[in-house]
Amino acid sequence: MVMINTIMADSLDYIATVLEQAVAAGEDFDKAVQQLLTDIITEHGAVVFNGDGVFGGLADGGGRPRLPNLKTTMDALPERSSRNAGTV
Repeated sequence: MVMINTIMADSLDYIATVLEQAVAAGEDFDKAVQQLLTDIITEHGAVVFNGDGVFGGLADGGGRPRLPNLKTTMDALPERSSRNAGTV
């Protein structure tokens, strides 16, 4: 959970910094938000997942997903210390 909190804090700090700089430069806040969101989606859109986590492109030869489809945090926590987690 600490990792996710750190990632979120860093991302929110980035967003706040960009917006503060835009407003300080005289840009309209709403336009700055729209531009920032457009830039973020353009740059990182390839890693935005919409769906249930099972996608045909992530299946192995037998049609089974290579990634576990874990529904809850409690199901996912043991995976953090798995051997495969270290290689990601």
